[in-house]
Amino acid sequence: MSYSLFATTLVALLVAPTHAEPKTAELLLKSLQKMSTCELEALYRTGTIFEPKQGFHEARAFPKPDSHFPAWRSETLNLVWKGKHLYPEQGFMLNQVGKKQIVRAEISKDVSWLDGKPSVIFDYANGPKWASKARDEVRQIAPGLYLGIMYLRDCPCPKQAMYFALQECPCN
Repeated sequence: MSYSLFATTLVALLVAPTHAEPKTAELLLKSLQKMSTCELEALYRTGTIFEPKQGFHEARAFPKPDSHFPAWRSETLNLVWKGKHLYPEQGFMLNQVGKKQIVRAEISKDVSWLDGKPSVIFDYANGPKWASKARDEVRQIAPGLYLGIMYLRDCPCPKQAMYFALQECPCN
């Protein structure tokens, strides 16, 4: 089976509609944590640009999916990082770390550094100095579910730091 056919089949299986939409998102979040870097990239490439929705978006981080103990790394990071609060009308978002909203980034739309296609961008360049090299790009992969890539601006080329997923909170 070719890589392209495999990726298309995988995406079709993951985003196929089911009778209970919230369970679909849960299954996708669990499925995403088990994916390799190549699978996450293929899924990201099939995603679409979206209008950011105001409110809290629960998150899951997928640092180094192809390394040893990827689930442990993800669970450890998710003990601290809970998600993102989006304020699109004001043009920014804040990460929720523990119970606090911190680490501000500007929201915009621009082209992806991965493939040059449109993405929603969370740019930390004007945020805290320690986070200013970070830039997230995000696409919708299912209703209310988004896949993102976090980049670090390193010379001469940006480097992918990790993947993450955001899910709209029903409380919004």
